[in-house]
Amino acid sequence: MRRLSLSIITALAMTELVSCGGEGITTTTSPRAPAVTLSASSLTFSNQSVGTASSAKTVTLTDTGTGTLTITGISATGDYVQTNNCGSTLAVSANCIITITFSPTASGSRTGRILVTDNAPRSPQMVSLIGNGVGPVVTLSVSRLTFSSQNVSTTSGEQSVTLTNSGNAQLTVSGVTITGTNSGDFAQSNNCGSIVATGASCSINITFTLPSQLTNPQATAAPVPLTYGLTAGFIDQNASQFNPATGLSNDVVPTGHAVIRLGWPRMGGGDL
Repeated sequence: MRRLSLSIITALAMTELVSCGGEGITTTTSPRAPAVTLSASSLTFSNQSVGTASSAKTVTLTDTGTGTLTITGISATGDYVQTNNCGSTLAVSANCIITITFSPTASGSRTGRILVTDNAPRSPQMVSLIGNGVGPVVTLSVSRLTFSSQNVSTTSGEQSVTLTNSGNAQLTVSGVTITGTNSGDFAQSNNCGSIVATGASCSINITFTLPSQLTNPQATAAPVPLTYGLTAGFIDQNASQFNPATGLSNDVVPTGHAVIRLGWPRMGGGDL
């Protein structure tokens, strides 16, 4: 007796027993399966200024299998954005385009991926992305300055802050200003100019001038002129026994000093 094994590929995934001349012929069937082919496995973008968008690059997605591809998602990670015309299904041998742009949020190397999720083997398929963000980075030598007690109507010595451009592109300086509740008590000068090159530094010099009149916003009396000619220290607004008529607390004050109570906290002189 002779037996014949015959494999037949059909659109149905099933096994059939066919009678032929009294002998059984076993037929096996295989399902139609999609397969994804991407035109690139990685993309490299040119240097791009931080906060700006690059020109677009594209990847072609093709269904190289024997069945319809069902796409459940296409996404980008990192500083990358994608758009596509793929839709939710792709016929056998058909293709679609994924368009990618790079918008760095910081300087230096920036990586990401395109992820394609579908019903094909090895889903999600990936495209690696790399680009370099270019931009200035400001580094300050200190984040806080504290000035010593200062005689009324006199100006302190300078304290300096060094500004360094530690990024990979030149820094454009549009202005240096002092802000805050007591900003009028401080003054600055600098040699930064309008451009600070990559790796370069400049100096910002700040002075503190104690005004001749200090106003307590909680007092009903007019501002009190300070004519003591003494070194003025400062305590916070929760100090005990504050006298709004004089602007002074009734605390015991060391000889040669006046403790001034303000409506805003200042400790040990000017604090920037």
